[in-house]
Amino acid sequence: TPAEPKKALFDSQKTLDSMNDIVDILTANDLVTFPVFGSLLGLVRDAKLFDHDKDADIGLFIEDYEEIHRIVSMLCKSDRFAAPTMVKDPKENAMWNVGVYDNEKNASVDLFFFHKKDTHYETGVNTKCGTVKWVFKPFELEKVTLAGKEYWVPANYEEHLTEIYGEWRETVVVWESLLNCPNLSKDS
Repeated sequence: TPAEPKKALFDSQKTLDSMNDIVDILTANDLVTFPVFGSLLGLVRDAKLFDHDKDADIGLFIEDYEEIHRIVSMLCKSDRFAAPTMVKDPKENAMWNVGVYDNEKNASVDLFFFHKKDTHYETGVNTKCGTVKWVFKPFELEKVTLAGKEYWVPANYEEHLTEIYGEWRETVVVWESLLNCPNLSKDS
């Protein structure tokens, strides 16, 4: 008899619910958020988060550590959310990305902070090997409905997704954002 399939550790609906709860909290505090990376791709292409992904990704135009600290502290003031990297990692790591864990939904949401440069935006993650950055053409945000919810998204989201994934309309079986993204910064 065939082996019974393993139950996925990732629950894409709970993660989407967690992402939406965080978006709602931040929006209620006058912050503009937008889905990015795989979350944006999944919502645009499949009207859901990918079943195989391990977290959701939210972008914010925030460049000041004190503002990042305020936002994460606000989310973590209850026992529902935790952001352990804000405590254990150097504060400069938080300038690019902070992972937020939702204890209630058993889900993770990454907050990516976009920095405006002269000709582009940058966001990234800090790894043991150094900072990995992605470069984006400047973009404005517009409100659209994806998967039954209104989100702010890059107004040119098709071009934005092409910057990240190349031909994003086709499903790719193996994708590693630290290697495969066309917009990976040369100094990563």
